[in-house]
Amino acid sequence: AFESVFHDVLPGPFASVADRELHDRCASILRLRRDLTIVPLHAPDLRRWSLKPGDLSAAPSRHYKKTARWAEAIHRQFNDVDGLVWTSNMSDR
Repeated sequence: AFESVFHDVLPGPFASVADRELHDRCASILRLRRDLTIVPLHAPDLRRWSLKPGDLSAAPSRHYKKTARWAEAIHRQFNDVDGLVWTSNMSDR
């Protein structure tokens, strides 16, 4: 939710999201049939590629095309990767 719904909402006492922004979003529970291979993109992991969170996982939305190319490159390089995980810029939980 923090990376999609609240990504561009400026913090403040009256920060909110319109109901229409939530209408097409939902949550699901998945039952996995196998363990997933997930690539971590936390700060220590990014340093191995000489990157900082601001270069990739904490980049502003206007840089999404560039960050999407990183995701595509990771998936091409490691064809057994099922997904990526990173610390949200909006919430580090």
